[in-house]
Amino acid sequence: MEIKIKNVFLIIILMSVLLLNARAGDSNFSTTYGPRTLARDGLFVAGIDGLGASISNPAGLVYMNGNSISISVLDRNAQQEFYSAERGLFRSFRRNDFGFGGGAFWVISQSLAASITATRAADYQVEWPYAMMRRKETTVSILAFDLYNRIHVDAVSPSIAFRIGNIALGLSGNIYQFKNQISIPISNQKWYEGIGKSAYQFEYDQDGWDYNFRFGVMTTLSDKLRLGASVSSSSNVSLEGKATSDMFAEVDSTTDRQVNLKSEFEFPWQIGAGANYKWSENLEVNIDLAYHLWGDTQERINFEFNDSTWQNSLTVMDSAAGFQGNSLAQYFNNSFEFGAGLEYFQSPSLSILAGYRFSKSPNSNTSYSLLYPGVSQHWFSAGVSYKSDNYIFDAALAYGFGVEKEVTNINNIFTQGKYDSYTLIPLINFQYQF
Repeated sequence: MEIKIKNVFLIIILMSVLLLNARAGDSNFSTTYGPRTLARDGLFVAGIDGLGASISNPAGLVYMNGNSISISVLDRNAQQEFYSAERGLFRSFRRNDFGFGGGAFWVISQSLAASITATRAADYQVEWPYAMMRRKETTVSILAFDLYNRIHVDAVSPSIAFRIGNIALGLSGNIYQFKNQISIPISNQKWYEGIGKSAYQFEYDQDGWDYNFRFGVMTTLSDKLRLGASVSSSSNVSLEGKATSDMFAEVDSTTDRQVNLKSEFEFPWQIGAGANYKWSENLEVNIDLAYHLWGDTQERINFEFNDSTWQNSLTVMDSAAGFQGNSLAQYFNNSFEFGAGLEYFQSPSLSILAGYRFSKSPNSNTSYSLLYPGVSQHWFSAGVSYKSDNYIFDAALAYGFGVEKEVTNINNIFTQGKYDSYTLIPLINFQYQF
């Protein structure tokens, strides 16, 4: 039974409403602004998808049909959960988080294509309401804090692709702007002596620039089968910014409320491979695999302050909240993703897409915390694509539910417990061909 055009627009309107009302951030580093990529499993390494190409495989640019411009908007609506018998149930929140991507694409000839895109290459955000209670004799102190870890990576990516026979090669150069914001509570031991409050909030705000490249290859083995592979280099960015807290200024009046801060952050090498098969005149299927070498990144993020009081006072893990002010444990493992998808072409102007992906979390028992709560996830996705003259309207929706993880880490009682997550990502894309 054919789907009427009006029903397609109803689906797009519904996704728009979901998009405008979505809230919460997501503890997953992966993101895509290509609608076909998101709908057909989130990887689509052997696919042709404009904005998705610079992220998954730039060789796909040479297979595009003509010049075009593309604009995407998405949001992440996620709920992180943590539960332990000692600390109770925590649920994360996020006020709002839109992502925008856009690009221009030129098919210069049958064997040469180029593009320039701007996207958010990573959008990691987790925020929790956090309360701390401390006692001394008959006095009880209860304070509320914002607890969050935000990692934003915006990318400008010029790309070029060319074809020799049935082999296409592509290269993207990614210029990254990293932003990292962290907020944690730290208890004040001098409170027992009647000095200051029982605990204080510490906020770190840093940014930096870096670059990397992504190389891709595609080959058409027949009219029905296309294979693809890509590799993305690692990135090691030096971050600089400010650390802010009232604690040392109130406890030690000679120390500033704000000091300079430095740290290093690493993104891993990534490898992907996939196949796209034309099952029939109306049906395409794809299968994909990606591997992320998080195990080769730094074990800890070490913060360097330009004030000796800050540097020396934050070297020990806080006994009340479980955070170490001058260091953040990572100890990530290598992770992988596996996915499959399909696209049914109901007519030359309308297609329906669907996909599934499993994403293995890079977290180890040591890295799990309220700042890194991400678990492995099963993703289910769907989308529609409608073309009218030179205009293409796409809408995609991906839903991921977590594989509950129970952590028993005897070295840090604050990370022990059960972690879980739920994520909804709606995306709308507009493309104009010229």
